[in-house]
Amino acid sequence: MRDYLRGFEAAGVDQVAFIQQGGRNNHAHICAALDLFAAEVMPEFKERDAARRQARLDELAPYLDQAMARKQKMQALAPDEVPSFLALNRQVVEQGRQDQLTEAQRKDQEHWRRIGGRGA
Repeated sequence: MRDYLRGFEAAGVDQVAFIQQGGRNNHAHICAALDLFAAEVMPEFKERDAARRQARLDELAPYLDQAMARKQKMQALAPDEVPSFLALNRQVVEQGRQDQLTEAQRKDQEHWRRIGGRGA
């Protein structure tokens, strides 16, 4: 496992996702495996993390500076100038516009109603 992750690290990968929930994996076994990884494998990578992050920032600094120099600055908005929008599903529910839902959205709403959720 360490060798495999070192290969990712050497290639510049800085995040991995472990998918252990599939199949017939027992929850206790999944937790034990994650605990073992955290105790036995992760510390090696964690001790190099701060230096790796700094090296990446140093490498990207000239490009970030150039990008930020091109960025057009916006004037800051006062709190009362910041627009607020309701999510589409919430709009539909609150405004009673069920006819505007897609079939998938209708099924989602029905699912949440059946299980007692809020559905939006």
